[in-house]
Amino acid sequence: MIVDKKNDATGVLLRNGHIVLPDKTYVGDLRIRDGVIAETGQLEPEEGERTLDCSGCYVLPGGIETHTHLQLESMGTVTADDFETGTRAALYGGTTTVLDFATQFHGESMAEGLARWHKKAENNCYIDYGFHMALTEWNADLKSEMASIVEGGISSFKIYMAYKNNMMLQEDEIYDALSETKRLGATVGFHCENGLLIDVLVKEAKARGNTSPWYHQWTRPPVFEEEAITRLETVNALLHADHYVVHLSTADGLDAILKARSSGIDVIAETCPQYLLLDNTRYGTEMSEDFEAAKYIMSPPLRDKSHQEPLWDGLACGDIQFVGTDHCS
Repeated sequence: MIVDKKNDATGVLLRNGHIVLPDKTYVGDLRIRDGVIAETGQLEPEEGERTLDCSGCYVLPGGIETHTHLQLESMGTVTADDFETGTRAALYGGTTTVLDFATQFHGESMAEGLARWHKKAENNCYIDYGFHMALTEWNADLKSEMASIVEGGISSFKIYMAYKNNMMLQEDEIYDALSETKRLGATVGFHCENGLLIDVLVKEAKARGNTSPWYHQWTRPPVFEEEAITRLETVNALLHADHYVVHLSTADGLDAILKARSSGIDVIAETCPQYLLLDNTRYGTEMSEDFEAAKYIMSPPLRDKSHQEPLWDGLACGDIQFVGTDHCS
């Protein structure tokens, strides 16, 4: 881990900041001693203590980024941010822990994928980091390996219900995987889209020459997220295994989650800033071929603005439990 070798033995006093606590926010001071918050309140500097004026600033715990894809090999390229640039940017924004998706690619073990991710991150991070384990296939060898991965400290896996012939798992495989994670006390995050129908619509769009960024959203409509969540919860109703839905993007999907909860299924939900703040107007029109529109290609795609208010409301009332970026640029 990249660290600052400077040692403030006498501590640091952050003065006049907006101190954010679980139950209130107030203007005050916060003392750090030996790397630990020692006290908060209206404090006076101690002899030799370094002080920082935080007037106008919020003083709150470092953020935990739950969903990144740093230095990920995909579609013949690698995502732009590696662990050095990605964690540096995270720290600049107040995030002090990143949970990245180590990925098992076709034909390799999870241990091989995990070792590769450890090598990428080692001595290249400005902040704390951890890993989920993403699966791109399912077989008996991977199932038998899960226990050793959990024993090694990885408690969360990822399964894709999209990307046919690349990462997508079917319901029988999902059932088998959830059975094993339940036995091991682990959890699984699910990318919920109907991969089979996406594949059909993509082929149709390409055959018609509809390849501008605008068409991306129409190959992945909101109902595909809702259907996949409903299908996932149908499987999990047989098991009641710990799991969550990643990057929830639609009001329809949230409705499916609430329906599952009303039937006694405990499902956690994550959404992302892009679905709370951006909408599908970023894709331009059918004729938009400029790269500016292509910058917003992501899966799930940006949605109509009407989905934003239900997602914000879900986040405010606790129906959506956390926000991760799905940073994969």
